Amino acid sequence: MLLIKEIRQHTRTPYGPQDWDTTSVEGASQLGSLDTRTRDEKNILESSGSDLYPQEVMLRARAVAFPFENQVTTFGFAVNDENYAPLSFYGPTILAKKQRGFVDYAQFAQVHLIATGDGVLYMHGGHKVLGHTPHVLQNRGAPLMVKTFMRQTRGHLFERRSDLSPLRWVTTPAYGVGAVSSGICLMPYGGYIKEGRGIDTIDQIFASLENTGGSGWRLALRSLQELRANNILPPHGGRFDGTKYVFLDSFTQEDHLSFSGMIDIGYAHITLTRADGTSASYASWRHYQNDPGSGLIDVYFKKQQGLEGTENEYHTLEA
Repeated sequence: MLLIKEIRQHTRTPYGPQDWDTTSVEGASQLGSLDTRTRDEKNILESSGSDLYPQEVMLRARAVAFPFENQVTTFGFAVNDENYAPLSFYGPTILAKKQRGFVDYAQFAQVHLIATGDGVLYMHGGHKVLGHTPHVLQNRGAPLMVKTFMRQTRGHLFERRSDLSPLRWVTTPAYGVGAVSSGICLMPYGGYIKEGRGIDTIDQIFASLENTGGSGWRLALRSLQELRANNILPPHGGRFDGTKYVFLDSFTQEDHLSFSGMIDIGYAHITLTRADGTSASYASWRHYQNDPGSGLIDVYFKKQQGLEGTENEYHTLEA
């Protein structure tokens, strides 16, 4: 048998049996519920207003990157009448000196969002630690979300640039669109992630053939975030400092988004289950990273509408 007893308190004086009586909700200064606990402090009863599942869940997670495998793309190019020998598209030599560090940090095919096992369930006006409730994270160990980066899979690329004047030229891109008038072609390079940097720096990188000054003609690398800041927007590109920038590839919806952006609009999903056969689905809606150097990310999930299974008015809950 289940029993709930409401206790309402007047605040005429702080103590004394005369200060406790039965009153209406409007006349009460505090409304509580009497729950029953076992000797080891486990709740076996909760108020009828409680819900089977929390409205919000926070899971602590990490971003785990997966590099390319067997990447053998070469890149050759010609500028006016001079032909340059093909170089490894993903080697350091083809980059300007100041960008050669990208060889270690921008050649990733995917980044997975992986839960550490720690989390908090926000329910019934309070919070409880994951593992101290009947709720179990389904498919524990599986990625909460996967971000796949655009990259080169062709064996060989060749681009030609023909100058018509100091301010006008024609580019024949390595693939994709036809000749581009006075434009720079942006080719997907891979995903960028560097240990110790914040989650917001995980992003798609693009490469373009440009005169980099002291290094001569080399590939220049830019993040999608940097391109957007200069109003160069996929899939059509844009103009910056008088130069047109053109994307050579088509884009899916996910390609437009950064890793953190995908988290914030609901691409990460989890399902909580209980022994009573019910389950609830959750989608991410925001993230917080207090210490980027730790690599830990707090990802917040909201419960989606509808539960699979049945929900009981009263239920067992571990304290």
